[in-house]
Amino acid sequence: MHHLRNTFRIEKFRGHQEDIINATLSGQDAFVIMRTGGGKSLTYQLPAVIESESNQCKVTVVISPLISLIRDQEDQMNQFRAGSALSFYSNMVGGTTEQARRWGLVRDANAGVGLIFVTPEKVTKSGRFKSEMEKLNNQGRLGRFVVDECHCACQW
Repeated sequence: MHHLRNTFRIEKFRGHQEDIINATLSGQDAFVIMRTGGGKSLTYQLPAVIESESNQCKVTVVISPLISLIRDQEDQMNQFRAGSALSFYSNMVGGTTEQARRWGLVRDANAGVGLIFVTPEKVTKSGRFKSEMEKLNNQGRLGRFVVDECHCACQW
């Protein structure tokens, strides 16, 4: 409730948000279908904020096929909590140098990064992505994987 009100500036949960959040925070898998504007994003953003502040500094990986949505969500999260979100996709401004800087922040458990937004292509084609996920997993820092807007992806 603290982060709901103070980080996200929301007074109460909608629909099944609280149940979904509690389920994922307790380590359960969740398959969530909600209407557009129903509050799906909060169901992974709030746990990501909570877990990024835990002793393990866990990271939530959000896979989305829409670069514009990735950029919007990264910007929104960083407005709520500066430095909490980063994205990785093809043709990023700054190229490999910027991506290396960002991976350095992800690896730094004290940097406060709780959300990583990536495209499906980055997940399937990037050896660097796979290597970084292995490192986070070995450190016990992977919080969850989220597939967002899966209806937009025709092949995984």
